[in-house]
Amino acid sequence: MRAMKWGKGTVTCGLCSATGHNIRGCPMMEEVAAEAEIAAASPNNTSRAYKFYPWQHARAMMEKKKRENKKAKPKSTKPRKCSFCKLTDHTKRNCPYKKSVKQELYEANVVWRKAFAEQAKEIGIGPGALIKIKRFQSYSGTSMGWRVYKDVMSLVTAADWDELTFMNSYGLHWQYQSLWYFEHHLAMPESDIKVRIGQPELKQFFGNLFYADKNRHTSIQGIEVVNKAAILLGEEWVNSDEVKELDWLIDQHSLAELEGELAIIPWARKIIQDGIKV
Repeated sequence: MRAMKWGKGTVTCGLCSATGHNIRGCPMMEEVAAEAEIAAASPNNTSRAYKFYPWQHARAMMEKKKRENKKAKPKSTKPRKCSFCKLTDHTKRNCPYKKSVKQELYEANVVWRKAFAEQAKEIGIGPGALIKIKRFQSYSGTSMGWRVYKDVMSLVTAADWDELTFMNSYGLHWQYQSLWYFEHHLAMPESDIKVRIGQPELKQFFGNLFYADKNRHTSIQGIEVVNKAAILLGEEWVNSDEVKELDWLIDQHSLAELEGELAIIPWARKIIQDGIKV
C-alpha cells in the first residue's frame, strides 16, 4: 500500500549518524556525555585524545540537560480511552473490537489469497517464468532517449508474495491501493534492462483480484506466458497469521476510519460473504 510505504522513512541519529534511531534512543549517548563532561572539566588540556568530536560533546550535553529539565507529566484523572474504538475501560492492546476487526481482515485475506494462488498456478506467471511482451518502451542512458521494444522475451526474476493481500483489489482512496509488481529482465544479450510489471498489466491475468485504473496509461500492452514457472504458494502462505500490511492498517487507524471513511472493513466483509472472482 502506498500509505504504508510512505511511512517507512528511515530516521538518522543526530549524535552518532547511524540510521534506525534518534538521539533519544542512541546507545552511545551515555558514553558521549561522560566524555563531554571530562572535556568540559579540562578545557585547556589539548594533549588528551578524545574518541568523539566536539560537536558530539555539545549535542550530548544538550540532550542530557534536556532530560534533566524534563518535568514528569501529572497523572490524568480522566478515564483511559481506547485509541481504536474510542470507548473507556480498556486500551487498544486488549480492545475486543480490534480483535474482531483483525479476524475479519485476516479472513478476507485468506479468501483472496486462495483465489490468487489458484490463478497464479494455472497461469504459471512468477519468478522463473519466460514471458513475451508485445510492446513496451524504456529510457536508454546510452542513447539518451526512449527505445521501443516489440515482441521481446523476458524472464520474471522476482515477486514479493508476502505483500499480496486483499487490499490489492481495493479501489477506494488511492493512498491505500497496492503498488505490487513482478520484476523481469529482458532476455537480450546487449541489454541489462530490468522492468516491472504492475497491477494494470497483470489485470489481464488476475482480473478482479487486482485493482487498476482503466484510464491509466500502461507501458506494457500485452503479455504472453511462454514457459510457466512453478508457483509455490501453499496453505501456510494462504492462511498466514502474520501479514504486516493488515497489522499496519489496524495499528495506524481507528475503528471509525476503517469502517466509515476508508470503508476497508465493509470491503473485507463483502469478500468474505461473496468471495472474489477473477
